[in-house]
Amino acid sequence: MTPLSWIVSRLRAGLAPVVAVAVAVAVTVALIAALPRVVADLAGRATSGAFATLSAREGDLMARWRGAPAATATTTDPGAAYLEAAEDLRQAQPRPLRDVLVPPQLLGELGFPLSVTPPASSGYHRLTFAVLVDATLEEHTRLVSGAWPRPPDAADPVTEAVVLHDAAERLGWVLGSEPLPGIRLAGTFRPTDPHDRRWEQVPRGVRYAELVDPNLGTELVSAVFVDRRALAVGVSGKRPQIIHTLWYGISADTESAGLDAEVLAGQLTATLARTHDLTTDGRLSIRLFSELGDVLDAVSVQQRTLTALVLAMAAGPVGLSILLVWLAAVGVRARRATVTALVRARGASPGQLRAWALTEGVALLLVGGLAGYAVVDAALPGPGRGAGVGSLSGTDALAAVAPTLLTVAGGILVWRLRQGVLRLLVGPLRTRRSLPGLLGVLRALRGSGGALPLIAVLLGVSVAVVGGTVSASLDATARDAAWGLNGAPVRIAGPRMTDDVVARIESVDGVASVARVARVADAVPLQLPEQTIHVGVWAADDHLLDAYRGSPVDPGLPPALFGSADGVAAVVGGLVPEGATGGRLGSVGQVRLLGHRDLLPGIATPDAWALVSSEAWASAGGEAPTATIALVAVADGARADEVASALRVQLDTAVVSTAEEQLRGRHVPASLAFARLATATGLATLVLMTGAILAADAVGAATRRDATARLRALGAPDRDIRLSVVWETAPGLLLAVASGIGLGIGAAALLLGWLDYGFITGARRARLALDPAWLAAVLGLVLVALAAVITTAARRAAREGEAP
Repeated sequence: MTPLSWIVSRLRAGLAPVVAVAVAVAVTVALIAALPRVVADLAGRATSGAFATLSAREGDLMARWRGAPAATATTTDPGAAYLEAAEDLRQAQPRPLRDVLVPPQLLGELGFPLSVTPPASSGYHRLTFAVLVDATLEEHTRLVSGAWPRPPDAADPVTEAVVLHDAAERLGWVLGSEPLPGIRLAGTFRPTDPHDRRWEQVPRGVRYAELVDPNLGTELVSAVFVDRRALAVGVSGKRPQIIHTLWYGISADTESAGLDAEVLAGQLTATLARTHDLTTDGRLSIRLFSELGDVLDAVSVQQRTLTALVLAMAAGPVGLSILLVWLAAVGVRARRATVTALVRARGASPGQLRAWALTEGVALLLVGGLAGYAVVDAALPGPGRGAGVGSLSGTDALAAVAPTLLTVAGGILVWRLRQGVLRLLVGPLRTRRSLPGLLGVLRALRGSGGALPLIAVLLGVSVAVVGGTVSASLDATARDAAWGLNGAPVRIAGPRMTDDVVARIESVDGVASVARVARVADAVPLQLPEQTIHVGVWAADDHLLDAYRGSPVDPGLPPALFGSADGVAAVVGGLVPEGATGGRLGSVGQVRLLGHRDLLPGIATPDAWALVSSEAWASAGGEAPTATIALVAVADGARADEVASALRVQLDTAVVSTAEEQLRGRHVPASLAFARLATATGLATLVLMTGAILAADAVGAATRRDATARLRALGAPDRDIRLSVVWETAPGLLLAVASGIGLGIGAAALLLGWLDYGFITGARRARLALDPAWLAAVLGLVLVALAAVITTAARRAAREGEAP
């Protein structure tokens, strides 16, 4: 018999065992192959999410230099030469940095603004226009009227220019006129995409500004744009110094952002450290600068944290799938024991049997492995350039394996505890003369077959609990951080909160109360019994209690802070020592200290601070500047977002934010993806756990056959046989479920205290928070799965326990 004929004969004898092995192998390979792709996907989401929120100041690579136009007329276009050299520089960068940088752009600002005094009918006391040369203006705008400016002529005292259509319309300028000295209006334009981040470098290309001086009136500030050949010849016969700004924007698209931040940071550092020639003769060398390195450092921390979490959770499904492969292989061997003995009796040598088994095993590994990899390759495209394996670099390996090590250590203790619990059950079962229960417990005590199901349950339950608990904890900590920044359902900052402004706020539907908060003094000495510390003093009215009420971070300010008639009371925080009940606060004199708080939500307190009542502070002779912060409590039934929208219309110069908006800002794309991954991993782990327990029970069914046959010979009915199996398996599995939940919560607490979650929480650590719904769902699914497993095992025992 050849290996091929052996495989064919075994397939004809029964496909189920072989298919089980192949499926288990496919699942294992799929999980292992998916792991680096999931890590790369989360790394990409972290990078793209960070890039999408960057301002031009934070992300763009920039260079600035000064130069003067040529002393004689020329037709050269230095802007085109600079852009070509800058693009060559981008193409010379290594990947992935080259893919992240968008093509360069160039802006020239002629060193003199043009100012004129318009007619009084315009409503402005002055018009000030910068003279700009935007080398790529035509690519990002569209003409509304007129034509693009012609190249300037050094001999012509008038230079053509275009201006933002809104500014020209506001001023009533007409084409062909000369509204500014030496400038002829050739056309007007509007940006094709006003939200393009490139306009942060050229703000006067999307809007004009109005500067209000209470004495002089309003000044309009905008810009005129001339042809880029003005970089060579100047404008209106003048050749002033020109400030050149060259910049590379950052691409936030998913493909180019799916990269390892550490690799990007290294390449960026090398680029910023060198000088680069923009001219072939070497007369112009530039050095790029950017704040992107700080962003990449933060993204790198985020990637390492998420990678460690993914690896920690992946241990459960991967471990269970490997256990499934082993159990399936053992099951195949057990089912073929009789056939193998017959083949051996007919003359096959042990070496031949091993060769046949090895050939079959390799074939199953290849088939199952290729199938698993094909599924993953179709469902999850391969990592992008610079992603994948590189994203695993710098990961805290100990944090990644700590939950698994904790589960293993806990498994040893749980096994010991299981044996003790079973021994405690023997006495009551013997006294009650419950023969099926007693036989089941004694069999569980004397056999070692319960170890594999116990490990499977421990691993499955703990991993499911870890994912849900970490996700819930990050959500809770992010919510605390969001409310800590906003302070109340709606926060208003910017304008002076005069009585008139507060009245306008209170007139908006849905506003319940408005608390004004002002920083009234800095570095005021607070004399305590044992030391003197300088504090920043904040003053608020009693509506602050309403604003904080219902907040998850309500500091619980005492009402006596605002309602006391016995002088000034204060709540202190930060570096102010706890425990003091009184002290002297600057010129105010004696104050009663009503407690210490870590922070004041919605207020950027200094390292040491004190909060007092606005009324008490004014009564004590303290100066009280008008507040610029208002915390708004929302009426019952009103929506904070609708109230905020109405307030933005009412106060067009104010910064209005809601706690939910702050929370959405905390939920970065990678953290949202992790939450979905935690749910999927938990469900997959529970499914694999159920399969592993069923496989382990099927493998151990042969050892139970003799015991059930004896019960059958003694006349035991099927009910007693099933009851015996239930008592054999249920106590250990239920103990493993309870222990798995405890181990999962402990492992989650370990991960929350170990890794850095500042990208979500704003602080390095996240607090442990349990999700009762998630825990109840895990417990329910596990109990249903175990009930099905135990029922299946009991029925199998009743069928196979029949006397031969």
